Amino acid sequence: AAMLPCSAITAFSAIKKILPTMRRVREWGVELVVVVIGLGGLGQWSLNLLKHYLNADSDTHHMKVIGVEVNREKIDHALQNDLIDEGFHINLVGEQAPMAVTQEAERFLARFDGNKVHIVLDFANTTETFQFSISILHRAGTLILIGLHGGLGEVKLPQAVLSMYSIIGSYTGSLSELAELISVMSKYPLPSPPPVQAYKLEEANKALNDLEKGLILGRAVLKPEH
Repeated sequence: AAMLPCSAITAFSAIKKILPTMRRVREWGVELVVVVIGLGGLGQWSLNLLKHYLNADSDTHHMKVIGVEVNREKIDHALQNDLIDEGFHINLVGEQAPMAVTQEAERFLARFDGNKVHIVLDFANTTETFQFSISILHRAGTLILIGLHGGLGEVKLPQAVLSMYSIIGSYTGSLSELAELISVMSKYPLPSPPPVQAYKLEEANKALNDLEKGLILGRAVLKPEH
């Protein structure tokens, strides 16, 4: 419950923003393809909500969820817990990272219509992931920016007009969304909530360092000893 007003509500609010796009794609009669970038604590909350909250409500079994991560362990965890249908590893280290990411994405997504996806949830939000997201976004698709890693993103203005895609920022959530989330959690218990890794209070710096290095599988919690 302590996670709900922070990480869970952030993921929930982001997912609420993609509902219009989901409904539009359903009207097209094609499989909805969602890419989630970053499979840490926030990303895992979004995957739980996508796979269980939304699936429990409608015919979203026509939805394919793809995870994108720099940490293979997080991909394996998501696959083993049925949180994603497929996943692939990207390497954002080095000056050639954006080109490498795009080439791998093209190979991986080749079997999808037009090599595009309808929705991207970016829990990293770096220069590289932004450009990657724009490159794979379907016409009239939606990109939700949630992460705060920082950087600059380039958008070709005529392309934005002709492609009709939406770029939406999402930061935490509202009190009414929190009330709705609590109701959702009472109806649809999550089978695979993000794992919690406990640290002693004096290990706070280590927890931050591990977080920065991407070593924490789910959420880190400081537990003072009595």
